Formats: sequence, structure tokens, C-alpha cells
Amino acid sequence: QQLTSNNNNTALPSTQQPSQHQTPHHHQINQEHISSIINLKLLVANQQAMLDTLSSKLHHAELTNTIITSENEILAKNNEMQQVQLIQLKREVMEMKRMQHQRELLNL
Repeated sequence: QQLTSNNNNTALPSTQQPSQHQTPHHHQINQEHISSIINLKLLVANQQAMLDTLSSKLHHAELTNTIITSENEILAKNNEMQQVQLIQLKREVMEMKRMQHQRELLNL
């Protein structure tokens, strides 16, 4: 048998060289391989799209969490300031009541 080389530079007997005139069976196998490759590429593309979507959703959730955390900190500071103002107002009311009471005592 005469040896010929294929694309990988390995010697194959000429009877094993891919024929340009393939049998229907070989053509069907090649079509199945092509179909499998296409399906795998579609599956990979779908998985990449899913990863991109999930990554985007995660990024959005992280941003939302950051915003909510910031808002909570602002609300906590506002609450603290209102508590301080409330204490100050209570002191002022107590002082005004004390002063009113002293006036009443002086008027007697």
C-alpha cells in the first residue's frame, strides 16, 4: 500500500485517506458530528448568556445593597440627631416649667 500524509503529518495508507466521494454512511456521520458541534456551541453560548445575566443581576443586587446600607446609615444618623433634639426640647420644657413655677411663687 502506498502511504500518504494527512494534515497532522502522519502517514496513513492511501486506502484510509478521507475520500472526496464519501459514502452516504460517512456523510451521515459527518452531518451528525457537525450537528453535535453546533448544538454544543449553542449550549456554550446559552451558558455564557446565563452567566452574563447572573453576573449582571449580582452586580445590580450589590449596588442595591450598597444603596440600602447607605440609606440605613443616613436614617440612623437622622434618628440619633432627632433623639438629641428631643432630649434638648424636653430639657427646655422642664426649664420653662421651672421658670413658670418660680414666677407663680413670686406672684403669691
